[in-house]
Amino acid sequence: GDSNQNLFFVDGSADNAGIGTTPNANTLLHISDDGTKANTVRIESTDNDTAVGPVLDIRRNNADGTATAGDKLGVIQFTGLDSGGGAETYNRIISDINDPDTTQAIGRMRFMGLDDGSELEYMRYESSAFVFNELGANIDWRVEGQSDGSLIRTDASADKVAFGAVPDTS
Repeated sequence: GDSNQNLFFVDGSADNAGIGTTPNANTLLHISDDGTKANTVRIESTDNDTAVGPVLDIRRNNADGTATAGDKLGVIQFTGLDSGGGAETYNRIISDINDPDTTQAIGRMRFMGLDDGSELEYMRYESSAFVFNELGANIDWRVEGQSDGSLIRTDASADKVAFGAVPDTS
């Protein structure tokens, strides 16, 4: 580029690369933009049939060739600055192996977020079920209708549920 000295930067001594930046020492591929582009990364397919579109394959391939329950398959982190200017991971999506059985393998996806400085698990999908508040935190849940903001609503601290109203906690 005309103005970016690190449009593509390879650091052989650290075995990493940067696009738009000098790579962070703990990152294999570091991509940075200044917000002037509509997208930081685009994955595009020009295939004309319905068989396949763009695929982002996040793959764990254990060096020993085995899989274990609890193996993390991948994590997507959403990190920003806190009010003091430090890095803070506000939300994460975690995928892991629940059961690696070759005929009945089960995956798990967990959705995590910060609340008052502590990470909570809000939702997970595993064994053909969506589970909200699996770990029993004080997390309320609600479903909105077209004109009703409390079509279904829970109050976790009172272990109550209501339909069309806020749960009675008395």
